[in-house]
Amino acid sequence: MPNFTVDGRMKGLPDIQRAFMFELLIPDIGDWIQDDMVVRCKTAVIPSRGNTPIESVFGGMKQYYAGQPLFTSTLTVEIEEHEDQKALQSLYDWQQKIYDVNPNSPRGGAQQGGGKADITRDISLKMYKYNGDNMPKSVKFYNAFIENVDDAALGYATNESVKYNVTFRFDYWLLEDR
Repeated sequence: MPNFTVDGRMKGLPDIQRAFMFELLIPDIGDWIQDDMVVRCKTAVIPSRGNTPIESVFGGMKQYYAGQPLFTSTLTVEIEEHEDQKALQSLYDWQQKIYDVNPNSPRGGAQQGGGKADITRDISLKMYKYNGDNMPKSVKFYNAFIENVDDAALGYATNESVKYNVTFRFDYWLLEDR
């Protein structure tokens, strides 16, 4: 006899993915602060991916076909700072490499890297199961760079942690094996 209870129908299904089990990996920034930067972000949004519709009219009827992929080409994360200030240092050093604004620097007023490959990284949003095990796939953002680091509020009257909203710009993303 079939078991149509919720428990009977759900017991064979895997557990749902939790939204708070993820981290951001920015690899190979060795000449900036450290080798790899692994950040436990407070929030992140997996950007959308769609297709442009191609319209065709045949026999007086509109038909649609899937066209080229469309990516929301930004990833915004909220990073919570720690007392070692490594997040701010890493982000600042990356931004300085993109464009050095220090007037006392020998390369002030110019990009420090030689080209796109010097100032971009392929960053990954890694997700975990509720028990801490790796999820089988991660979202990899290709040719990402820091587009913006928002204001960070500091206040004498509050006991809030220091947080940075960081927006990365990238070319495209893929869901890949870890």
